Order: sequence, then structure tokens, then C-alpha cells
Amino acid sequence: MNYKSHIETVLHYINMQIRHDWSLEPDEAFNESISIDMLSRVACLSRRNFQLVFKSVTKETPRQYINRVRLEYGLQLLKEKRYSQKEIAERTGWTNDTAFYNAFRKKYLQSPAKYGLGKFNSSIVSGPVGCSLLEFAERPIVFLIYQGCYADYASGCFEEKVGKGFMIMLNQMACFLKKKSIGAYVMMTGILRLMKNVVFMPG
Repeated sequence: MNYKSHIETVLHYINMQIRHDWSLEPDEAFNESISIDMLSRVACLSRRNFQLVFKSVTKETPRQYINRVRLEYGLQLLKEKRYSQKEIAERTGWTNDTAFYNAFRKKYLQSPAKYGLGKFNSSIVSGPVGCSLLEFAERPIVFLIYQGCYADYASGCFEEKVGKGFMIMLNQMACFLKKKSIGAYVMMTGILRLMKNVVFMPG
């Protein structure tokens, strides 16, 4: 499946949220707007698939991408010198100016105030991270009904444990059919060949 349009939509959505003025919004409004649940809904993907695809496309996690772009937007606002550090923190969705200051200093090793005074060492300001959108080869997906706590299978362990068990069951069926009907056995072995590249997901 081609995920290009999914990720392009999410990147556009994130950039729109970052450029929105959050100064008059509740403290957690920005974080809620860019939560993994929200972004996966925008992408029309499951939480797990969204995070895997996003990382493979941008080479960053959603949180790393959001924080990087948000700080780079903060740099732009500092350069324009229209807002104070506190106002920039509020506009870009930080809980307070201390949170903005700490994130800024951690990334750029200098304070926002120093940048605002024109003393910032521009050589350590990162440019846009190169990003490419990849086309993935289509793979069939089998959705299996799982009865139990889905929290136990929120990662690749579902495919590893349940998918492996399903393939063992199919092999056992093939061995049984070999004794009963050569035609059914041939059909089952063909199915097994197709199933080698299948992705197993909880349904």
C-alpha cells in the first residue's frame, strides 16, 4: 500500500498546528491536537502502523519531528523580534516559557535570549532534516480475531506469537490433507506459500 498521501496529510496537519496561535488556548490544547491518537486518526492508520510508517519516512519519531519543527518555528519568531520569549512559548504551545527555554537550550546549547540579542552561533542551528517519502511494496494482511487483552499484543508480538501459531495450524492441516486428498493438499501448500509474506494484525 502506498502511504505517501497518509504521511503528507499528517505533516501538513502538524505544521498547521505548530503555526496556530495557542496563546489563548487551554494549557493542554496543543498536546491534545498532536497526540498519537489524533495523528493516527488523521493518517487513517492504527497507532502502531502510523508510528512505524512515520519513522521510516521521516527518520524521526512523531515527537522528535514535532519538537524540532516547533523549535525551528520559535527561531523564526525570535528572528522577527515581534514577540518576547514568553509570548513565543505561549504561541507555539509550550506549557510555559521555562519549558520552551529548556527545550531550546537542550537542542541549540544556547538560550533564546542570546539568539534574540543577535549573539547566537548560527553554525549549530540545524537546517531542515532531509526527508523522503517511500513507496512500500504491497503485502497481504490477515486480520485474526483475538479474545483477550489487546494491550498484550500492541506491538510486533501479536504477529510473532499469534501469526506463528496460525501458520503452525495451517501446516498441521496440510499434513492431514496429504493423507486424505492430494488435490486439497496441493491447494493447501499453495496457500502456505502465499502466507509467507502475510502481515498478521489483530482484528
